Amino acid sequence: MPVLAWKKQEVGKAIGSIALIADSKESLACAFLSIAFLVGLVANALFGFWEADSLAGVFISLYLF
Repeated sequence: MPVLAWKKQEVGKAIGSIALIADSKESLACAFLSIAFLVGLVANALFGFWEADSLAGVFISLYLF
């Protein structure tokens, strides 16, 4: 997803598409959500730290806001 977001950003700037640039930011947010989910699962499985997923969600929501 990060590579897809980067390429969308690049192409969006090249053709002047505001919609494609905005979509690249959504793709990057999707990557952040996937990473947060994976980290939350691993933290819960290895350490019993079930709050990791929620904590990551707070930081992602602040980024998205």
